[in-house]
Amino acid sequence: MLAIAAIATVQAALTGAPAARTPGFDERRYELWATNLYRLGFYGDTATSKLAKEELRSVPYSAYVPPGYPFMLVTLKELHADDAATRRGVQAALVGLIVLTAGLISLRLFGPLAALLSEAILVATGVLPTYAQLNMSEILFTATLFGSIALAFFGLRRRSWHLLVCSGLLLGYAILVRPQVLLLPVPIAIYIAFVTGRSRRALALGAVFLVAAYGVVAPWTIRNELRLHAFVPARDPARQRVAAPRAVVDQGASEQGGDRMGPRRRPVLLLPRPVHPGLVHAPRVAPAPPRRARDLPVGLHRRRARARVPAPLG
Repeated sequence: MLAIAAIATVQAALTGAPAARTPGFDERRYELWATNLYRLGFYGDTATSKLAKEELRSVPYSAYVPPGYPFMLVTLKELHADDAATRRGVQAALVGLIVLTAGLISLRLFGPLAALLSEAILVATGVLPTYAQLNMSEILFTATLFGSIALAFFGLRRRSWHLLVCSGLLLGYAILVRPQVLLLPVPIAIYIAFVTGRSRRALALGAVFLVAAYGVVAPWTIRNELRLHAFVPARDPARQRVAAPRAVVDQGASEQGGDRMGPRRRPVLLLPRPVHPGLVHAPRVAPAPPRRARDLPVGLHRRRARARVPAPLG
């Protein structure tokens, strides 16, 4: 298993075009947020950046991007190791870790043959080395998630709360990378409590795992509460405002310097009425309100009054 994981690492290090690839839109967003944190000291993006102009956005962001992957980029910048060779090495190491943890999970669930087959299939298909070049945040999330699950299995086997704490910490960091697994610690904690015998020690092990997982997320949730005055555990995708031509966007629900200025409303698009090419629509004119008798001229009022009097008969 270790040999196959080493082969996967070398494969990931050697896979890719010799020329530098142009970063995608998501990578540019991550880079911008990490650079703002490293150089300017704030986490987020302004409303006047080049990326904001490309998005046709006029509001700043401070919680749209989860902080796990930008924090790793800031760590590389702090270590003065933020170059292409270091990133390729980190990608290769993460791919090898994913293959190894996938084999360990298969070994725990299905046996040694399944473990070898799972690792061999990952290496033979070349999916991980190829995908690692597109977006390293996905590889980081997969490695931390698989590592957390593998540590949880081995912690259950040895009834070790140390391994369960490490598993919870890794899963908490995976939540900060990809918040889609925000609720995953709850079923895992229930599984730990049931597998270990449903005793007080079992409940304690499940609680330890749960506290470790959400303990990593809690500081970021507190930061968002103080900054946005709203409960935002890891990120706030609902605050993304996609600007469009002739669109009126409620900026009150957006992040204006960390404050929410009003209730959240949905964007309203002001689109013109479809007009048939062969027809010309005259503008609609509202009917004039009825004129009262006292507003009429004196002579006109008298003539109308005489017209309403019926003529005498005979």
